Amino acid sequence: MNFHNNNKRLLGTKVFLFSTQIALFVILLAISLSACQNLTDDGLIVGDEETNSNLKVIKIDTLTVQFSTFKFDSLITSNASRILIGQYNDPIFGKIKASGFFELQPTSFAIDDDAVFDSICMVLKYDDYYINDTLQPCTYHVRRISENVKPEEDYFYTTSSLTTYSQPLGSKTFLPRPLTEADSLHIKLSPSFGYQIFEKIQDNEINTEDEFLEFLKGIQIEADENDNSCILGFSNATSESMLRIYYSLEEAGEMVSYHYDMKMDVTSTPAKFFNRIVSDRNGTDLAILSNQSITLSDVDANKLAFIQSGIGIVTKIEFPYLKDIYDIPGQVSVLDAKLYLNPKLGTYSTWQPLPETFEIYQVNRKNYLGSQMYDTAGNVLMANLNTENSEFQNIYYTVDMGIYIEGLLQSDYEDGTAFILKPVNLNTTTDRVVFNTRNTSEIKTYLELTIVTYE
Repeated sequence: MNFHNNNKRLLGTKVFLFSTQIALFVILLAISLSACQNLTDDGLIVGDEETNSNLKVIKIDTLTVQFSTFKFDSLITSNASRILIGQYNDPIFGKIKASGFFELQPTSFAIDDDAVFDSICMVLKYDDYYINDTLQPCTYHVRRISENVKPEEDYFYTTSSLTTYSQPLGSKTFLPRPLTEADSLHIKLSPSFGYQIFEKIQDNEINTEDEFLEFLKGIQIEADENDNSCILGFSNATSESMLRIYYSLEEAGEMVSYHYDMKMDVTSTPAKFFNRIVSDRNGTDLAILSNQSITLSDVDANKLAFIQSGIGIVTKIEFPYLKDIYDIPGQVSVLDAKLYLNPKLGTYSTWQPLPETFEIYQVNRKNYLGSQMYDTAGNVLMANLNTENSEFQNIYYTVDMGIYIEGLLQSDYEDGTAFILKPVNLNTTTDRVVFNTRNTSEIKTYLELTIVTYE
């Protein structure tokens, strides 16, 4: 099962959940009866003996919110928007590793006959993304791919891989500087490898793309198996990251430097570029997530729920006893519903930051992905991070759930009806969140319902 194909298996396209006019009606009724209103401890009661009507506005924050975690079997990373490379050990999520695989295209098939080869290197332009500790050194290895860069199906996935030659073309140990303006990482490669390309093009042995790919099928870049530093993002724009040969030409008695570029192919179909993103979760609570059908309850994870981009770990949320509000006497209508989610203190930092938003998607009991959720105006429903009181460690996400809740109440939904928080950049980062689902006096994760009852 993969993220791409699951979209086809449930519910169709957009979900538009339309609220009724009851809420507007009771508000207007409250205004019309405001001359005879009485305020009680549990809400606003409006009415008199002649109309024999009562109106109550009640807030409820004790309904059960059920949390669990599951993992998508795989995510599409064909022609992703960045190259991800690196490795680090996470005490909660395990060992995370990202590697880039790509095909190259020469910018031309001509080098001056009088040119003299100097060197060859892999140029990678930082794109400002990073996660984990950039104060620790990274070691990258560049290897030749030994098979055609072609997916077995229509797409490459996070779990896809291609065979490579064991001997690296070049390696580099460095301290990452992802936020340095206009900076790039240069990895020097084997001079003999570079000279082979240079000579074959100069001697017209390579004149077409097919001839070039016969010699160099592609490049893989990965972190050393012992690295414990960070994952970095690099631009895959053809003008910013490339394989580059430096050569010299004599002009007016002086040697002048030039370069010859082989750029990444990020537009072809089927894809010629992808990121492999994998994790070793042995020894963590998440180790049981071996396939998409397995769900980890927060009860079995010390009252925690998890999200991790790249690996495909998402938080699943259900309201199993929602219809219990109909036990409240009178007619019930939902005025508002807001879900509050608290990241666990100590699980985020400046180098493991919290994502700003999450998208909301429906899922069924088998964890098949359904439709993205929208409000009545057609806007995407989002979970949004609130950091206004961060100095008091009061950081939380909110989701406006009114439309969704009223839609559930109007439907004959079954147990297992749920939704997930899906990272916006699910296949281009390895961002992660740990939610605290335990309610204490200081921290609460809860659904706040504002309802109106009337007779």
